[in-house]
Amino acid sequence: MSEPLNTLRYSGDEKKMAEEAAVFVIRTAMHAVSARGAFSFALSGGASPRQLYRDIACGIQEEPLEENTVGSMPHDCSFSSADRKSLLMPWKSTRIFWSDERCVSPLDDRSNYRMARETLLNCPGPVEKNIFRMPAEKLPAREAALAYERDLCSCFNVENGNLDEGFPVFDLIMLGMGDDGHTASLFPGDTVSLAETSNWVTAVDPPSYANPPVTRLTLTLPVINHARCVLFFITGSDKAALAEAIVSGREKNLPASLVRPKNGCLHWFIAQR
Repeated sequence: MSEPLNTLRYSGDEKKMAEEAAVFVIRTAMHAVSARGAFSFALSGGASPRQLYRDIACGIQEEPLEENTVGSMPHDCSFSSADRKSLLMPWKSTRIFWSDERCVSPLDDRSNYRMARETLLNCPGPVEKNIFRMPAEKLPAREAALAYERDLCSCFNVENGNLDEGFPVFDLIMLGMGDDGHTASLFPGDTVSLAETSNWVTAVDPPSYANPPVTRLTLTLPVINHARCVLFFITGSDKAALAEAIVSGREKNLPASLVRPKNGCLHWFIAQR
């Protein structure tokens, strides 16, 4: 697979980085709605994006990204300084999905859906019918994965009408990364999941060290790599060092390093302190 276009890195402290990433997400959403009438956004889980989700939910007084930006914005994600203003998500045209989920109740503290509900979706804007959570409490997990894939098929065939080589094309997929280099719920050593070439969603039994050590649902690499834009949001010094190794090309074999959008752009937001 060829290298992704416009691989960029944004760095700074966590608070500033969350603000910059929120501007980026909202601007990307506005561009997608203007260009195609809708914005499809797959969320990451874990604890790292809590502040980012709150910033997106509340809206952002946009400030220049250039202060802490390495590289420049790609042509399809750039906006002039004259446009800078108070930014709000175009919620009525935004479809919310998840990149992965733990197989627990949506009310469970470990649920990625619950975290997003308490932060990003805890505002008047989101439209309930446009929120597509992974039905991870459904057993067996393989059936839950198939159910979510059917939901995606309906959304992208009917509403988006946008498939590429048989895979959905998300406008933006947001990902985190673990200390071991896993992303979404694609873990090192899981050769079956990492080699998936046809399914959009798969069930994963994570390694014993995973926290929490519960079965997961995850988007597969082909789906991630068909997105128009992928955003990594990384916090923590150990993760930052690993992310730097991936961005520089020194680390090429971890799941996160296999994220290379086929026809899209890849962005790394890395908290350095």
